[in-house]
Amino acid sequence: MSYSKYGNLFERWQIGSSQLFDTIKNVNPVMLIFAMLLIVIQQFLSINRIYFLARAQDIKISYKDSFYFTICGLFLAAVTPFQSGGIPFQTYILSKSGGKLSKSLAVISFRGVLSGFVLVLFLPFIFIKIGDLLSENELIRNLTGYLFVLYGIIIVFALFATLQNRRSHRFFLKTTYLIKNKKVRKNIQRKLNKFFIGIKDFLTSYKIFFTKGFKYTSKAALITFFELCVYFLVPPIIALGLKPEENVLGIFLTGIVLTYLLAFSPTPGASGVAEMSGLSFSFFWDGPVPALILLWRVVSSYIPALFGGISLIHFIRRWGPDKKRLPVNDTNPE
Repeated sequence: MSYSKYGNLFERWQIGSSQLFDTIKNVNPVMLIFAMLLIVIQQFLSINRIYFLARAQDIKISYKDSFYFTICGLFLAAVTPFQSGGIPFQTYILSKSGGKLSKSLAVISFRGVLSGFVLVLFLPFIFIKIGDLLSENELIRNLTGYLFVLYGIIIVFALFATLQNRRSHRFFLKTTYLIKNKKVRKNIQRKLNKFFIGIKDFLTSYKIFFTKGFKYTSKAALITFFELCVYFLVPPIIALGLKPEENVLGIFLTGIVLTYLLAFSPTPGASGVAEMSGLSFSFFWDGPVPALILLWRVVSSYIPALFGGISLIHFIRRWGPDKKRLPVNDTNPE
């Protein structure tokens, strides 16, 4: 089924690819600069989000370390599958600021939880605008199905770990008695106890977000909403720079779905998956799709990742002389 009066997707892709250079050369520079400015604003809000989430856990992180946490994490996420490379580095940053492992992991994971809440808020609008497309187009249907299955698994696992912690602990301890060697059995039991105690501490840290840390948590939640809304505006702004149209709401909503989909892409930096899934923009927009995909990736992913890599090099150089020092709890934002 074709959703464009300018031909089917394959024909438009061929034409758009052959005219890619000329199209990008003629993009409205004001709109392109505006899209880049949106990314700067989004990253500024992201830095503040992690600052307040850390404060909710009584981790006295500085704005400088919040900057490194966020910006360097962009590069590490871009070069690893499922954007997982930034977690060890970010855990180090939080522990450097005085956070225990359970609190640090709670901050990192709760950042994703807040992002998930924003998706829930937009779901009604997504189904109202592109509900018919989801049922009729196989590409969008498969991408969205993958997204819901993935998030469903995460939610089920989180509920199981939260509600069935004690039962799971007892179950695995009982299974260790199948091991005849007492030394091996005790070693495994000790590790199991340590693991489930860690989960218990992790869950205790989560409660802090809604109790004594709620003031900071509410600030982080509000920042998250505005941060992601700013990020979602990037594709429609670039689209307006390539071919001004009134109907860019579909691009905005499709960009939301793609944002959450690419967060769990198995390829480093979502390379390949982003470009292929970006074809879904064409179902709502008659402009040059290849140019939109390329500029969208450059502005929202490649440039921030490059800046993150430069920042990481600077952090490593600074870390050399500072690594022997004890962590300092900086209570004043830098």
